[in-house]
Amino acid sequence: MPSITSVSKADLLPLAAELREALANALWRQWSVLGASAAAPDASAVVDPEALILASLATADDEPRGVDLAAHWSLLNSDLLSVQRTRTMVASFPAAARYLPALARELRDLGADARWGSLVSDDAEPLVYRRGRGRAVRVPLERLPCVMLRLRVLFGVSIKADAVTYLLAADGYVDPREIARNIAYGSAPVRRVLHALAEAGWLHETLGSRTGYSIGDLPLRNLLGVPRAKTPAWAHCAGLFATVIAFLEWVRALPAEPGKVALAIHLGKFATAHRATFVDIGLLPPYVESPAAPACIGILSQTAAFLREKV
Repeated sequence: MPSITSVSKADLLPLAAELREALANALWRQWSVLGASAAAPDASAVVDPEALILASLATADDEPRGVDLAAHWSLLNSDLLSVQRTRTMVASFPAAARYLPALARELRDLGADARWGSLVSDDAEPLVYRRGRGRAVRVPLERLPCVMLRLRVLFGVSIKADAVTYLLAADGYVDPREIARNIAYGSAPVRRVLHALAEAGWLHETLGSRTGYSIGDLPLRNLLGVPRAKTPAWAHCAGLFATVIAFLEWVRALPAEPGKVALAIHLGKFATAHRATFVDIGLLPPYVESPAAPACIGILSQTAAFLREKV
């Protein structure tokens, strides 16, 4: 493994290429399982639809077909999407902000979904995608990775649907702050919803200094009609996609011959800024605060493997 003073741009370019390909394939698989016309094996993890749409918009320069899929699929399924989550999560996908107002206009005007009007900007550039070609269908809700959307049909597009999705994929008791961070809602409203479900007997609850929630063997566990072992995993797609895209943009912006020490320092800062994602997907121990630059290269390579194998 290279030392802190030997990290160079030459180390990062093949890593960026590996991550770009792994991300593109992961997005393609998720679109395929949602019913978009993407020729790819189906995804295995829970699909986070807002993260998928924003990641596809954010990578439009590399893969413009992602905009086609996002537009066509969203027009058919906008009633199952959360405007609030999209607004919250776009801050993590700055490159998607260029396209989101135009997509929102399409969903408001062509999709007749007035909720999206709050994201429309009058000066937004038109969304360029192949119109008049059916590239998506109504989401096949029976597919297990579509569980978040399936529960939104049951509970409405709400904290409740997304929190239950997260708990179905989780093992043991989960801190409500972790749930809130992963489903992109505030901690206080998530806590209220979970406590209400626990009071009604739908969740197990531990109170005190370490509050936690679990579905355990309660009736909610049977919502999907499959054994726990077949429940799709939560792959932390929002943080994962945003982290990979941020790295690709950082590498693309590097000068031709960056200084090695400065490069290593900035790489370490990048890993620290995205530490939560690496902890979430199991590539960094929770007690490690700031991984060194050489370790970052290994972690990012493992991130590519995670995208290929777990998403």
